[in-house]
Amino acid sequence: MIKTRAIALITVFTILSFIMIFKHSAFDSQHRLHHVFSQFNLQTKLTHWQLRLSFGVSSVIAIADWANINRPVWLGYSCMSILLPQSGGYLGRATHRFAGIVIGSILFVLSVTYLPEQWFFILAPTAGFGLGLTINYFLHSVFNCFGALTLATSIYGLSASSELRIFDNGVGIFIALLCILGFKIIQNVLHNIGQMQFKHA
Repeated sequence: MIKTRAIALITVFTILSFIMIFKHSAFDSQHRLHHVFSQFNLQTKLTHWQLRLSFGVSSVIAIADWANINRPVWLGYSCMSILLPQSGGYLGRATHRFAGIVIGSILFVLSVTYLPEQWFFILAPTAGFGLGLTINYFLHSVFNCFGALTLATSIYGLSASSELRIFDNGVGIFIALLCILGFKIIQNVLHNIGQMQFKHA
C-alpha cells in the first residue's frame, strides 16, 4: 500500500513538474525559487495563511485515510475552500458551503428521482453551465454537487452518495474551523509571550 502510494506520488509530481516547466518557465523568470522561500516569515499574514492551509488540508486527508472515509477528496476540497482566504470570512464561507452542499444534494436526489432516466446525462453539464454564470459561493456549492454526485452515484448509489457528500463536507468544514481556531489560539499565546518579554526587557 505504502509503496504503491509512493510510486503514485512520485509519478504525479514528475508529470506536474514537466507541465509547470513547459507551460510556465517563460513567465516571471526573475522570480526564482529562493525568492519564494525568502518570503516565508512567521510574522506575516501570508505565511500564517499558508501554514493553516497546508496543515488543514493534509490533516483532513490523513483523518479520512485513517478513518477509511470514502471520497476523501471531498473532505480536502471542503477544508481547502474554507481556508482559502488569507484572513476573515471563514465562518460565513463555512455556513454558505454547508448550506449549498445540503441543498445541492437534495436537489440532485429530487432531479434523479423525478426526471426521466434518459435525461440524466444533462444534469452535470447544466450545473456546469450554471457554475459559469455565477460567482456566488453558495450557488457554486449547490452546482458542484451535481457533477460530484453524478459520478459518485454510479459507485455508491443515489442515497448513499448524497449522504456521503453531506457528511464528507461537514467533516472537512469542521476540521477547517478547528484549524483556524487552533492557529488563532497559538497566535494569541505567542503574541502574549512576546508582549511579556518586551515588558521585561
